[in-house]
Amino acid sequence: MSLSESVGHSREFMLKAVERLEAGERASALAIELNLNRTIIYHWRDRFRANGAHALTSKRGRPRTPEVLAAEGVR
Repeated sequence: MSLSESVGHSREFMLKAVERLEAGERASALAIELNLNRTIIYHWRDRFRANGAHALTSKRGRPRTPEVLAAEGVR
């Protein structure tokens, strides 16, 4: 597990990184600047493309119940 995976990042942090990547910045340059492995940035981008911004959440901890997801307006 890399340092960036164990630390966890906010949805806003991940979204800004993905937006910068989508705007044309190189993943390797972003990775150096943000102190991440570039494959993490690509993983975030793929999750964003598949399911939108709400997919950019930490997957750590207990899964949320359908009731909690409904209350948050997620699927």
